[in-house]
Amino acid sequence: MFKIEQMRKIDDFIEDLIQERKPRAYSREDYTVEPEMEKNYETIRAVKRLRKNKPPRNSRNFFRTRFFKGIVTAAAALLLAIGLWNYFPGSEDTSIVHAVTKAYEELQSYSGTAEIRSIRNGADDFRETIEIQYKKPFKYSACHRHNNSEVHYISDGEKLVEIKTAGATIDNVFPEKELYRYHIGTAVWELQEAEEVNTLGTEKLFGREATMLEYRFLGSNVFHQMWVDKATKLPLRKILNHPEGSALVVEFKELRINPSLNDDVFLWKPPQGIKIRELNRSGTLAKVKRTWPEAGRFPEILSPEMELKKTGILENDPYEYVLRFQGADEKDFIDIFYTNKPEAATLLSGAEFGTLAEGHVYFEPKGRKIFDYYIGEFATAKWVTDDAAVFIISNREIPALRHILEEFAGEKIIKRAAPEKGTAELYFMEVTDTDFKLGREIRTVNRELGPQELLEELLKGPQDMKLTRIIPESTKLLDLWVEDEIAYVNFSSDISDANYGSATEGVLLSSIVWTLTQLEEIEAVQILVEGKIVESIAGHISTATPLRRQ
Repeated sequence: MFKIEQMRKIDDFIEDLIQERKPRAYSREDYTVEPEMEKNYETIRAVKRLRKNKPPRNSRNFFRTRFFKGIVTAAAALLLAIGLWNYFPGSEDTSIVHAVTKAYEELQSYSGTAEIRSIRNGADDFRETIEIQYKKPFKYSACHRHNNSEVHYISDGEKLVEIKTAGATIDNVFPEKELYRYHIGTAVWELQEAEEVNTLGTEKLFGREATMLEYRFLGSNVFHQMWVDKATKLPLRKILNHPEGSALVVEFKELRINPSLNDDVFLWKPPQGIKIRELNRSGTLAKVKRTWPEAGRFPEILSPEMELKKTGILENDPYEYVLRFQGADEKDFIDIFYTNKPEAATLLSGAEFGTLAEGHVYFEPKGRKIFDYYIGEFATAKWVTDDAAVFIISNREIPALRHILEEFAGEKIIKRAAPEKGTAELYFMEVTDTDFKLGREIRTVNRELGPQELLEELLKGPQDMKLTRIIPESTKLLDLWVEDEIAYVNFSSDISDANYGSATEGVLLSSIVWTLTQLEEIEAVQILVEGKIVESIAGHISTATPLRRQ
């Protein structure tokens, strides 16, 4: 029989799926999901996947009722109790995700030949072959071959050595940064994070029977493909599709699971006379505390399973130090960066959330291309004061990062106030002696403005003489609609006519996103040009997926 607490958790889980947001069950810093509850969640996901087309918006209220939630909860309990899980319609898609996850958890090592291909206009425009040997956690030896050149990467889990003909480079702080491009674990984690997974059939791939899947992420209509080996339940190939037609293929043409690999494979002894360059230095918490005494509090603030694995002293980086915490899971991490030069923090953007201890706090739930160390999407938090800046990146969600900052500061974040009634916030460009940045104008309005009215006001340009128009004056708003908290904004091609650099393109996109996301019903903005999703407005920043405040 379900307990009241279980009912509450399932109630929250269904509500989160309806709203298409990350379930709260996985969002707390110290979350653990019991196996029984995980099975219930899997059943509910399967129920949701039966509904291929979203119902009309007014009918969605039915799915929020206690009656509907009670039906799903009872169905979950009944199916699990009588052992009919595997016969439930749509459960195949969910079951294979569970099987892939379990197979990767049991994997200890692998070796084989991987290939990365970039496809554009139906033809390969890049091809790289990698001979890899991997052992958990993050020990690997990988030989990359591309256009008759060869680069060898060796990591003992503590440092990464990049070996070229001209010499070797050693990174003492981020040993895993190269691995994620083709790591089997990366494909597994993508499948776990997918909003929708569908089974397409079976296919022979490199002599193995494979199940072919398609999957997409929350907020995206683009489906990707993955082939899962029926024997090992591990990914053999994935194709990441871009909205404009290009694709990235990562596939294992040969794969051996759990081979016996001696640790000597992951050790590198420099040959005599080789030129060596070192990136970053491994340090100690005691050394960091000489500059940043409060750093010693983080091991106490973080949950017990998070172990301080590495303390890094960074070079040629906006931040001076990093504390790298690792959980029991290979992908579970919290990295905390620090600098006493807060002006460096302007290189990393995010959505301003509020104030904390006389500083400003910024959150980004899906940060991409963060430094050169991280591949994929991660949550970030930034706290900037007059004297210092703290930057956190993690696979965990924003509530966990917020908790860390509030515990560290000893007070709660004061959320940024919404615009006062009778006013609207419009964002333009502010030009300084050294920078192009986002500038805010508070405009008095005689009625409450919806998303279309806000954009029309933005296109009129600023009234504040300190601010500058960033969207070309000839640009027209062709269409705008909101679906599932994403505003789809269709501009005329004039928006691409200006000569944008990377900084001004960032201001352009931020002006649109920040103006629209002041409305509670809008979380992100998908920009279209002449009715099509484009890779980029000016070639510096991707607009292929919905943008959040950044």
